[in-house]
Amino acid sequence: MTIPDLNSDSYKKSIFKKKKRSPAYRWTKIILITLVVSLSLGFLVLSTYRGNGDTMRDGLEETFGGFLGRKVHIGKLNYFSLLPEMRLDVENVHIFDKASEPKKVKDENGETKMVAPEGTPKYDMTADHIHIVMSFWDILLQRIAFRHFEIKNVYMSTEMTKSKDVMVENISFQSTEDETDTATMTANGFYGKNALRLEFGFKRDTKGESTIYHFDKSDEIPVKIGFDAYTVSGLLDITQTNHFILNNAVLSDAEEPLMNANLDIRNVDGHRNITGNIQVEDSVAKLDLDLTPSNKLDGKVDISPLKLNRLGDDTNKFKRSIDAILAVHDAFDSGDEPAEEKDKSENPFSADIAINIKDMMVNDETMGTLSLPLSITGDKISIKDGTGNINDGVLTFNSDIQNPGDGQDITMKIKLKDWNYGPLQHALNGQESVMGSATIKTDLKSKGKTTDDILGNLSGQIKFVAGEGQFQSSMLNFWGGGLVNAIIPSLDPKSETRLNCAILDMDIKDGVGDIKTMFLDTKRVTLTGNGDIDFGDNKISLLLDPKSKDTALLDVATSVLVKGPLNKPSIGIDPLSLGTKVGGIIAGIINPAFLAISMTDLGITDEHPCAGFVKGYNKQESSENDDSVDDQTPAANNEDASIDDIIIQPNDQ
Repeated sequence: MTIPDLNSDSYKKSIFKKKKRSPAYRWTKIILITLVVSLSLGFLVLSTYRGNGDTMRDGLEETFGGFLGRKVHIGKLNYFSLLPEMRLDVENVHIFDKASEPKKVKDENGETKMVAPEGTPKYDMTADHIHIVMSFWDILLQRIAFRHFEIKNVYMSTEMTKSKDVMVENISFQSTEDETDTATMTANGFYGKNALRLEFGFKRDTKGESTIYHFDKSDEIPVKIGFDAYTVSGLLDITQTNHFILNNAVLSDAEEPLMNANLDIRNVDGHRNITGNIQVEDSVAKLDLDLTPSNKLDGKVDISPLKLNRLGDDTNKFKRSIDAILAVHDAFDSGDEPAEEKDKSENPFSADIAINIKDMMVNDETMGTLSLPLSITGDKISIKDGTGNINDGVLTFNSDIQNPGDGQDITMKIKLKDWNYGPLQHALNGQESVMGSATIKTDLKSKGKTTDDILGNLSGQIKFVAGEGQFQSSMLNFWGGGLVNAIIPSLDPKSETRLNCAILDMDIKDGVGDIKTMFLDTKRVTLTGNGDIDFGDNKISLLLDPKSKDTALLDVATSVLVKGPLNKPSIGIDPLSLGTKVGGIIAGIINPAFLAISMTDLGITDEHPCAGFVKGYNKQESSENDDSVDDQTPAANNEDASIDDIIIQPNDQ
């Protein structure tokens, strides 16, 4: 092995000889140097791009016009710069469609004006004053941060909003001295004729004389939208593109909070997935919905619990929440688009939503469950083949609403078979001993925009049949404590009463229900009635005829008249029957057609207590009024009797 001479000239040259660099290294170095020089020159140029001259104003009009796809006119450019801050201060800004471009002219004072070829131009948007200051680096890095933000007297036409005109008096930051780390961007104005207020929460950082209003994408942004008497507030999380979360949202009216919500909305492949929950009092609706690119909403809504007695109270939060949602919907619905244009829409809204209601309740008593397949197509809302279980009763439900909210046409068919009405009576009246089942069928239709219109135009049928059961006599007090006393003064309302049969058959036309058959037979008294109920005017006129079956009850009243407001009528003796006793119920008071058709339609067989009871009762009454009654008329206890046997009575004519 040869050891080199460290002091030789050849060795020293080999040590200090430059190494050759690769071509990639040399080009990288050249590119970096060029980039640094270019950026430096660019920033130097941008830093000089400032001022308020006509050339700069024309350049801004061209730039903003290209971005908006419209023509932009700036009446006065006070100042513009890009570096070190982007500063924009302009006045009398007008934005309009290119097809209706006004011409620029100067008045006697040298001010630039816009004059339309055929008079005053219709602008898509105007603003009296815009003043915005942002850091250039925040803009470059897409950070939302302002040093100053103020826009005065903004107007946006329907061409810009695609709905209604918007007018905002002022958009700016508002902060208080005791909240140095928070600030609110507010906007006050009108959406159409409705008052509108928007608030967005920002962080406020102050260093010396410099103040920055900002929020990060990782922040939850406090948001509040005020619309007339209603307000929606919550925390908006926009951490990801095409995905935002609204937490702790609260819908309030002028009095108090009504509804809470937490919603998660994602846009995936053109689909908008909506999940979360909405809560009113202790009722929670869980949402799992999907809005497709074709504007169809699919999914399900699970509601539990739902307290039905609250829905009928106009002052409760359920009713007020619905009123608030409808008010906001009506306000934001432009209503200006012609019907033929709506029909031509490429993607009209439609929906198929499964609504499942668990734990339907009245007060604290559970009633059952309900499943409603909701369908929306065009101007029609339908529920087809809804089903449920209401205290052992089998429920079927069908409904159509045509033109909802605008002179709507409504049809509704409900059938509830073998319903145990005991739990409902316990919930409403606290009665523990009520037992029995009933079958109910309604076939109703109406039209109108308001509730009064719908009730006034109501038409259809209501049928009710109840068999053997047990209840307290106080249940006869349909309209207060005076009814039992008027029928049989000596009857103890707390005494147990056995029900043999109850039937109600009512036809409704133009809001007035004609009671064709009202029949109630108990162990102690038989009661028949006729009259009408005016649903539109909320009035009742009903004549009740009682008959005692208990020899201990000798003070059965004459006919009783129930008349007046439906919820609180007057109850008294019918003046036309004073001094007389009801001699008995007219044979055939129960419409034979009702027995032949309706009982079969209701699913009531010959074995139903009402079928056998009515058959025997009509025979008894016919015998009392006509000695020639055929002795072969089936007896009350003949279990082999048919519906046809029941309705064949001597006075059926």
